[in-house]
Amino acid sequence: MFLRRVFPFAFILFVLVRPEFIYAQNKSIADSVIVISDTTDLDDVFKRARNLAYNKDYEKSRRILNAILEKKSDYYDVRSFLARTFAWDQQYNEARTEFSKVLIEKPNFADALSGLIDVEMWTEQFTVANEYLKIALGYFPTSEEFLMKKVKVYQRQQDKLNASLTLRKILELNPGNKEALKVLNESGGLKLNNHIQFGYAVDFFAKKNNPQQLSNVEYGKSFGFGSFNLRGNYADKFGKGGWQSELDAYINFVKGTYVYLNGGYSRVSVFPDYKFGGDLYQKLFGGFEASLGGRYLHFPAGDSISIYTKNVTDPTKNDTIKVTKNSGTIIYTGYLGNYFRNYWFAVKAYYTPASEFITKQGKTYNKPASTTIILNIRYYFGDADNYLGIHAGSGQSPDEKSAASINPSTLKTISGGLELQRAAFGRWIVKGDIGYSKEETQPSIFLQRITLNISLKNIF
Repeated sequence: MFLRRVFPFAFILFVLVRPEFIYAQNKSIADSVIVISDTTDLDDVFKRARNLAYNKDYEKSRRILNAILEKKSDYYDVRSFLARTFAWDQQYNEARTEFSKVLIEKPNFADALSGLIDVEMWTEQFTVANEYLKIALGYFPTSEEFLMKKVKVYQRQQDKLNASLTLRKILELNPGNKEALKVLNESGGLKLNNHIQFGYAVDFFAKKNNPQQLSNVEYGKSFGFGSFNLRGNYADKFGKGGWQSELDAYINFVKGTYVYLNGGYSRVSVFPDYKFGGDLYQKLFGGFEASLGGRYLHFPAGDSISIYTKNVTDPTKNDTIKVTKNSGTIIYTGYLGNYFRNYWFAVKAYYTPASEFITKQGKTYNKPASTTIILNIRYYFGDADNYLGIHAGSGQSPDEKSAASINPSTLKTISGGLELQRAAFGRWIVKGDIGYSKEETQPSIFLQRITLNISLKNIF
């Protein structure tokens, strides 16, 4: 009787002294009761569950995730994250079960494949992890994430050769991948951070012009900060021949940002006497990549060309004349590309401002500004080294692997081609390209050209 009379007063006194106890109890009850209605913002609730999991409060996170799935069972991001909470909590069988539920309904769900591979790696089931990697790379052959996981599996299996070859594939896709460069240059034993490449291109013309030929040999090496490629080109064009030396460099700064630089020098008229250029590349959202840059080509003084243009003093008059190149050519570049599953889509643009030419007699002629657009599409055969591609464009590209030079007299150009690359002979990669172009050199006068290009590359 005494206790029944005293207890209410004692409880009130306890609450006044320790109010946080009641708050904690209420908070615990609130966290354990998840109510989701038709108006609930599931994304916002999912965010709350992720924050709890990142703070290692896996039980509360899972209660929220399960409540979301009861409302929307096909919310694959939620189920995949639920599986990850089991994996982080070392409940690997439960994680496998949830990841498998996602993949049964959506076999190409990247996050579930990635999580399942992680589970097999963490439990040292490397053979199983490799099987899942084959499936993942079948859907996403150019995924740098899956390729890096493949590298880690090979390293755990002490397979240095395949680990190094896979790192090279990543750097072919993204020369600025800092993690791949670091692993490649810090790995013990076989590094495979060198390559040598041989190439040959020939242009055949529809008329009786002799073919133009271009041969090249290239040596490349990767470092922790990027890579360098030293190349020698030999051209044979209309009875004239000579060498050009080139240097390419890819330098990475921060994650997702790298620079491409190029320089070249020659003492023969079939090439510019010197050139240089560069592009700044940036990884964007959704797998997109973009770049901006430029090229500069300088020709030997006194070199003459045929050019069809308008007379500055009489714009209504058209002339075909001989002019002397007295300055270089500046070309601005832009690029946007995206790897999507088995495909690579890319658009590259070149803009050449208007330029003036002066004859020895002092007459001034100008060439109007021009724009080149090149579209590339590639389909990968389950591996970053093997693909079939098509390309088409309008205008001339200074980066085209062709024996023909940029012709200032060309008014319009349309082009297209087909390329095929295959891994062969161990560490060798073979690539072939056939292209067609139709160039308007004067009004209603066209020059047709077929280009064959083949290259052979070895990694060592």
